[in-house]
Amino acid sequence: MRNQNIVVLEGNLIKDPEYKKSSNGNPMLRFSIATNGYGTAKQNNGRREFVSFFDIIAWSELAESFSDKLKKGLGIRVVGPLSQWRWKDDDGKGHSRINIIAHNIDFIIAKKKPVNF
Repeated sequence: MRNQNIVVLEGNLIKDPEYKKSSNGNPMLRFSIATNGYGTAKQNNGRREFVSFFDIIAWSELAESFSDKLKKGLGIRVVGPLSQWRWKDDDGKGHSRINIIAHNIDFIIAKKKPVNF
C-alpha cells in the first residue's frame, strides 16, 4: 500500500500572515485560511453552510517570496502535506496541532457574478 499525504485547499486568508525566522534562521510564514463547505441540516431545505479554518506554514524561499504578497481576505490555493506537531507544556501536559506545510501557493482570482437583466 502506498502512503499519501497531500492536501489541496482553496480559501481566504483570515488575517495578515506572520513572517519570522526560526531559531536556525530559516524563514517561516504562518497564516490561516477559511474555507466554505456545505452539509445536511433539518432546516434550510436540508442544506447547511459551514466554515472551516486551517493553519498553514510556508518555509524558506516560498515564505520569503509570499511574505509581502499575502494579505487578509485574499483568495489562495495551497498544496502540501499535513504535519502533526506534538509537544509537552511546562506542566507535562501533551498537546498536538495539525498544520499544512505549503509546497505551493497560488492566487485565486475572484469570479464576478453574472448580472441578470
